[in-house]
Amino acid sequence: MKNKKKFFFIFLLVFFVVVNPWLLVYCRSALFTGFLNKSFSGQDFFSNYFFLLSGKFLFFNGAWPIASKALAYQGMFLLPELVFLIFGFVSLIYEKNRFGNIVMALFFILPIPAALTNIIWLSIFMLIPALLIIVKGASRLFEKPMLFFFLMLGEFFFEIRFLDLLFLHP
Repeated sequence: MKNKKKFFFIFLLVFFVVVNPWLLVYCRSALFTGFLNKSFSGQDFFSNYFFLLSGKFLFFNGAWPIASKALAYQGMFLLPELVFLIFGFVSLIYEKNRFGNIVMALFFILPIPAALTNIIWLSIFMLIPALLIIVKGASRLFEKPMLFFFLMLGEFFFEIRFLDLLFLHP
């Protein structure tokens, strides 16, 4: 049973990496300057930092590297992943193990380089802990099959919508 859980966890991790809008767009243009402020004052740093952790950036608008490929109402993650992210955070908080603490700390530490500069692609490093938290939440929700099924169905439809907006109807 434990091997099945490990296999399922790895499968979910690979699935969320493959369908992630962040990687699909960033792989097309790796180096660019983003939309963050160029000054280094404390107020600008905190403004940039909280922007990178906001739902607006992560789930709704994002900050796309190619202005012509900017998608309306599409953040760096698909909207159904918000539920997985919340369940992942809750399960990591309640489990209180070392791995969970490190992943949550990395989620909040890794946006700092992008907040200090105007190079928004540095925020891609936040993808690793965010995906681990999302996969943790998805594996936790797998225990509730109907909810998991509907969320994965929503994930599928949002992925089709994203690919349609990216390639067919820009």
